[in-house]
Amino acid sequence: MKDGYHSKKYNQIRERAREERPIRNPMLINRRSDSDFKEHVRKEYNSVVVDTDIIVGCQDTHPEINRISELFNLTGIIHLLPPLETESGEELDGEGFINAARRNDQAEIINPSSELAAAASTLPDQYLKRIRGGVHLHYVNTFYRSASDRTHRDASLLLQQIYNLLLREDGMTRQEVLDMGWEELIQGYRNIKSLQQRESDIRDQTRVYIAQLLEENVVAENSGKIYARKSRHPQTTFSF
Repeated sequence: MKDGYHSKKYNQIRERAREERPIRNPMLINRRSDSDFKEHVRKEYNSVVVDTDIIVGCQDTHPEINRISELFNLTGIIHLLPPLETESGEELDGEGFINAARRNDQAEIINPSSELAAAASTLPDQYLKRIRGGVHLHYVNTFYRSASDRTHRDASLLLQQIYNLLLREDGMTRQEVLDMGWEELIQGYRNIKSLQQRESDIRDQTRVYIAQLLEENVVAENSGKIYARKSRHPQTTFSF
């Protein structure tokens, strides 16, 4: 999405942000977008962009999809799916879903997550892991906004670095991820001396945050290593 500022998805985020009672922090899901666009969406709308690297489509609802994919040489990135159904067997209608979501006061009538889980299981594993990574990353980023003091704010920044690392690695010990996260944090911090003076307190609070992520199943621990649970990094570059 090099020209993402003119896309329908970007316009959806912009329009929702202008509403009197906007749904907070919408997440933009696309095949791929550049780092400038990701940064703009993060700063302007406090949101996360997910790069899935694939396009999902249904031949039943779009019979021309094979012809178009061959015409534009997209066969390697288009993943064909059967029609998606809810747990109760109702076929998901994309247009009806979008219409129901247009107004905040109608959001509750959209199929609940328990009904949609069956449809989600049909999606490619890579697709699900990237989206789950985006949702969890956005949650981790909220720790900063709720921080009560400087130590908590810096600990939340360290936690962001740590979770970004876990999304790209296959598992690390707590000490490894704390040390690597700390090095990443220092690189982008202005007053390094002040940060280093408070390192012990910041690390201690970050350990508390990691324990919270374990309790909430955002990360998992096995054989002395912690992992981003069933998630991969939502972006194809290391910018976040």
